[in-house]
Amino acid sequence: MGGLYPWCFRPMGSQDAQHDHALEAWFQQLSHLELDNFEIDDVEYNPAQFEAAQRELICMDAHRAPRDKMSCILRCCAAVTRVVGRSTSKSNSGW
Repeated sequence: MGGLYPWCFRPMGSQDAQHDHALEAWFQQLSHLELDNFEIDDVEYNPAQFEAAQRELICMDAHRAPRDKMSCILRCCAAVTRVVGRSTSKSNSGW
């Protein structure tokens, strides 16, 4: 984790604000994406399926250790992968 720390948790300073603004701008550029871009069926989409991923990201604030924060991110990715995997397998079942 020592090698990741500078990338994940930058020291406080003026550069933090610049990095935050750059990241926010990047998220704004991606805000136009819809489910169609990810090939997830609208019929199978249920917002409640993503609640587990959202909870993991929200719980990151409760942790201080980088390892615990990375665990939250890993669990979030796993939850999203499960939802997309279910959607993909159902949409491919008609082949």
